[in-house]
Amino acid sequence: MQFHGALQLMQCVQQAATLPGLKLLPPTYEDALLRGKKRAAPVHPKHDLHGTVNMRDVVEEFAMQHNIEFAPTKHKSVDGRQVYAFGRQHIVIDHSLLFVESTKGQFDPIDIDELVKKA
Repeated sequence: MQFHGALQLMQCVQQAATLPGLKLLPPTYEDALLRGKKRAAPVHPKHDLHGTVNMRDVVEEFAMQHNIEFAPTKHKSVDGRQVYAFGRQHIVIDHSLLFVESTKGQFDPIDIDELVKKA
């Protein structure tokens, strides 16, 4: 807990353009924690400045929210598209569409909510 407070203090100093006077720093550990909580973390820090999101980002976010493994499979592709493991399912992402492997080598379109249920 104290380590986290120290990190919050360092973050306050780092974000200032110049070094602040001691009066501007949080005086206590609790104040540093409160300042840290007041700062909202960016919603999607890895997206570009224009806010565009691709389907892979959406699938990755759904996987994280539902605690489902999402990773590219090794040496697998379908029509030049990467095959991913999404839980127990194999999927292919084609622009804004998702396809799930229904039978060996056969991929059918699927809604992301249905995919989460199957995973």
